[in-house]
This record gives sequence, structure tokens and C-alpha cells, in this order.
Amino acid sequence: MQRLKAFAILAAAALGAPMPLHAADAPRTNVVIIYADDLGYGDLACYGHPKFKTPHLDRMAQEGAKLTSFHSTCPYCAPARASLMTGRYPFRNGMAAGNINPQTPDRGLPPEEVTLGEAFQQAGYRTSCIGKWHLGHQPKFHPTRNGFDEYLGILYSNDMRPVELFESEGKIEYPVIQETLTERYTQRAERFIERNHEPRGCPSVGIRSATRDDSRSSSGPPQEHRGIRAVRVDDSQ
Repeated sequence: MQRLKAFAILAAAALGAPMPLHAADAPRTNVVIIYADDLGYGDLACYGHPKFKTPHLDRMAQEGAKLTSFHSTCPYCAPARASLMTGRYPFRNGMAAGNINPQTPDRGLPPEEVTLGEAFQQAGYRTSCIGKWHLGHQPKFHPTRNGFDEYLGILYSNDMRPVELFESEGKIEYPVIQETLTERYTQRAERFIERNHEPRGCPSVGIRSATRDDSRSSSGPPQEHRGIRAVRVDDSQ
């Protein structure tokens, strides 16, 4: 199986009503969604970057669908993730107040919102979320209470303190060795996919690629740092 890597968190795809998933006789396929933070439109070679080489991602674009007009509902983390997870604008899913950090413990995706993970679970899928969550870090907001059977990751951004690694709802590492997170996230994603290949599972995977310390070691402006992360993602495919 080809190795899967990417960065940030898998949040999910926009969801209306997944009618085909509920049809008893409809074929079901495995689903992997990769959600990349801080990746600019032009940071990949397939979107015209003249310097950074991303042949594996380019191949995915060539063999799949390459979208050239897509807009996020918000320019920062939590509200945009909430929209991707629920298919609803932030002012409708309760996440329009702003970003989430350790100093806002009561803020998170309202439990009454229907997430993509919950929709897949109702259709008989196994679900996993790996990487950055950033939709609330109190227990009621955790991924395992919002549609995901498994979780491994950091509940908010890795530049917010304290940085703690969670598995399901338990803290398993502090301080976090961020230099090895990419490999650990990737290994967990691969195990989940292999374990749930038959019967079909719904692996929702988002994997962080480079630490901020990694990016600081590179020379050049911030846009080059984003491109370096993109290349590291591509190299691991």
C-alpha cells in the first residue's frame, strides 16, 4: 500500500445529506481526506510553483480532480475546520466567534452539529481522526465524541501551549516530541487503513508534516517555508 502523509488535521469534507451511503445496495468505498493547514494555492508544482517539486501530489491531481476555484469559509483554523466538518458556514455551526486556544476552554463545535464522522458511522463505517483537531479541547468536544472511533493528535495548534499529544481522550505525551510526529501519525493512519480494509472503514486522516522549528531552520520568506512543507509531504507519499 502506498504510504500516506500530509499535515495538519483531517477535518472532513463538506456534508449535505449522504444519501448514497445509506442505500443498502450501494457500493461503499474507503475514504481518506487530507486537510492541509497553511498550504497556499500556488505552493504545489501542479498549481504552477516554479521551484518546489511535488511529483506525487502532481500525480494525484493528474489522475484525480484538480480544482481551480475553491474558497474557504474563513481564513483561520477553527471556523474553517468546523465548516469542512459540518458543511455549514461558521455563523450557522456556532463557530463564528473566532479561533480556539487553551485560554478559551468553553469554545468548541456544538455537540448538536452533525459531523462527517457521525454520518459515516451511521452508514456503517469505522472512522479515525489523526492530527490537529482544533474544534475544542474539553472532553465534550473531543473527536471521539463527535463521530470518530479513534483519535491521535494535538487538540489545537502546535504553537499553542501546552502542546500535549492525545490518544482517544487520554493525554499520552508531554512535552511532545514534535520531530517524530509525522512518522507516528503516518504509521497510525496506515495501521487503521490496513485494519479496516475489510470490512470497509472510513479513515479520516490528517497528518502534520513539519514543526515550526523545522521551518525556522530554512532560509527564505514565509511562502518558502510553506513550500518546503509541501515538498516534505510529497516526498513521503
